[in-house]
Amino acid sequence: MKKGKTLIIFGVVFLLVGLFVGSLGFTVMDHVNHMDPVERYYNDLLHVDYNKTVDTGMRIAIVGLTITTIGVVLILVGWVNFKKERRKSVKMFRSVDEATNILRTRYAKGEITKEQFEQMQKDLGK
Repeated sequence: MKKGKTLIIFGVVFLLVGLFVGSLGFTVMDHVNHMDPVERYYNDLLHVDYNKTVDTGMRIAIVGLTITTIGVVLILVGWVNFKKERRKSVKMFRSVDEATNILRTRYAKGEITKEQFEQMQKDLGK
């Protein structure tokens, strides 16, 4: 597989994982704000520090955002590489096309024999 496509695939994977991790972080933070009274009562009995829970949720969300950003960068770099690879393959295709046209012209003018023409076509990959 080409480098550009590989980077795009990795970028999409990072993007999806980052979005998932980020949503987990926001879920943790949101859970503290929407606890039912019974759960809050038992957490208070266990001396749960809500600030640490919110901080942990924020850290998870920041990690998710970082992973998502890496994914976007990988997608952009992969797209640029994909375009470069495509441009190179188009140039190569054009050069083979031009060589084939020159070959046909030489054959039409009688500069080369049929055997030479066929051998040169095989050499060009046509």
